[in-house]
Amino acid sequence: MDESNALLIKIYGADGNLVYGNDDMGSMKKEFSSDMLNGYNTIAYTVKHPMILIYNGIAAPYDWFTNNQIYQNNLLWADNLPGKGAYDPCPRDWRIATMDMWNDFSTTTSNYYIQGIQTATDEKHSTNGLLYNNLAWYPASGYFYNGTGTLCRVGSYGVYWSSKTQDIYARYLDFNDDGVRLSQVYRRAGGFSVRCVQE
Repeated sequence: MDESNALLIKIYGADGNLVYGNDDMGSMKKEFSSDMLNGYNTIAYTVKHPMILIYNGIAAPYDWFTNNQIYQNNLLWADNLPGKGAYDPCPRDWRIATMDMWNDFSTTTSNYYIQGIQTATDEKHSTNGLLYNNLAWYPASGYFYNGTGTLCRVGSYGVYWSSKTQDIYARYLDFNDDGVRLSQVYRRAGGFSVRCVQE
């Protein structure tokens, strides 16, 4: 099923030449292949090509970093580190959220309001949302599917990597109009958003 619902914009340089955008969606993406490997991982390739999404739907471990489970590197996720990891994409003094940071999120429904008037109780509504105290805003930015590199479900689904790994997977938080799910696991090649939090 093709869940793509977003248009990516091609990026042009000052000279008018295309900088990024090699497919009909305007994205730079490549399926994981052995020519990306330097030794047993893709670190050198990703440092040289930081704007390319590597997707991997070929075989386990479904990782952008390696094609062999014994070479997966949990330190790339800063798993169990006291602070920011070396490859954390967040700015200085910020880091990717840990799973513990989401422990106080509620997974229950609440009243929703339209123009300040309570409309229903205990009902979810994707158009108008919910009224919360202690607000945290997470855009429903969708995700890049690890099997094809396709951008999916923008505006209806949010999925955010944490710094936690489990076996060949990594942990994440996701939500849609059905609620919030904490501590899910997925293949590391999934192109999910990250939430930067202050250290």
